[in-house]
Amino acid sequence: MAPERRERMDDACLKALRRIEARVARLEQAVLGGGDLLRAALNERGLKVYRCNPTDRLLLPEGAPDEAQERLYALLNRYSFRLYLRDAIRLGLFRPEELTRFCSRAAALRYGRFLESIGAATPEGDALRLTRPVSSLGPTLEWYVARLFERELLAPAIYGVKFRGLEAGGDFDVIAWLAGELAYAEVKSSPPKGIEVAEVSAFLRRREHLCPALSFFIVDTELRMKDKIVPLFEAAAPHQPVVRLHAELFRAGIATYIVNSRRGIAANIRRCLLEWRRRR
Repeated sequence: MAPERRERMDDACLKALRRIEARVARLEQAVLGGGDLLRAALNERGLKVYRCNPTDRLLLPEGAPDEAQERLYALLNRYSFRLYLRDAIRLGLFRPEELTRFCSRAAALRYGRFLESIGAATPEGDALRLTRPVSSLGPTLEWYVARLFERELLAPAIYGVKFRGLEAGGDFDVIAWLAGELAYAEVKSSPPKGIEVAEVSAFLRRREHLCPALSFFIVDTELRMKDKIVPLFEAAAPHQPVVRLHAELFRAGIATYIVNSRRGIAANIRRCLLEWRRRR
């Protein structure tokens, strides 16, 4: 290649890189600004955050590098990996090749190597033991959903949120600044059979205290919502009719959405968000 042509190509690549850098900078500024709006919306409601984004109950070791966090987030997009993690957490000490209820043996071995590579599991004989003695996938799933809001929906989010002096009590799993409005998501890692009406009632009480524009009750399952979860909402809030939007997506009342994992959590939230916008 002639030197002149190579130089022109180098200049073109440099200009393209600068355009990309500028776009990333604008995006970061928008996200950070949205974070300020999220805090302002909470402040307007008289809500003082005294804890959010906890790391002590995550699968990731304390101080895990950004690369490990990015790799974990990417793999958590796979439903089979999340099911694999539930089995690993339940056992504590496990042989990766035996966790094949929801994936192939090859995938199970690959998942085990991945957990070891990011420091989430350590070898113990011919098995692996989780580095942290976590009791549930729930906190890690909240972390994942908060990142999903930020990455897929460009919505600044915080997770594991506690407020001072709030009668509703408990954690607000994920709070986000979505489409210029405050949004709240309850995230359930257990299957529908493990969820009771008291949990739905507590979610609805927290929603009333927070006053979000829209809220989501996310159950990380591909099972039917109509069989167990919808009846729980009908029992907890009989004055709020539950209507089916599409497949296993439902709306309870004006702007509370019941969401499962089939076809992806982000895709399902987008579908609910579109329905919410159309009705507005």
